[in-house]
Amino acid sequence: MVQFRTDPLSGLRTLPPALLSALSRMSAVASPVSPNPEHVLRLAAELNLKVFQIAATAQLFAEGATVPFIARYRKEVTGELDEVQVLAIRDRLEQLRAMTSFEVARSA
Repeated sequence: MVQFRTDPLSGLRTLPPALLSALSRMSAVASPVSPNPEHVLRLAAELNLKVFQIAATAQLFAEGATVPFIARYRKEVTGELDEVQVLAIRDRLEQLRAMTSFEVARSA
């Protein structure tokens, strides 16, 4: 398990209301590939990126966007993330999703 120097969820109180609303909408979507808000917060801490960058990128992936499309044509949405950063987000989101699925299956 990753050890955080600070609690990654402690910043929730300081997030802008619009971002909190976006995170809550992400968790309310019924799609199995919708981004998990806890994963978004964890990735922001791990990759030293802003929460909105991870959330926007994760949402674009959930909508079916590809790495090249996001890196080239959605820079304004992702806060100027490059292709390497977008790839890191995609790969780590997939790892976290797989770990969560494994833990749920194992506990059943």
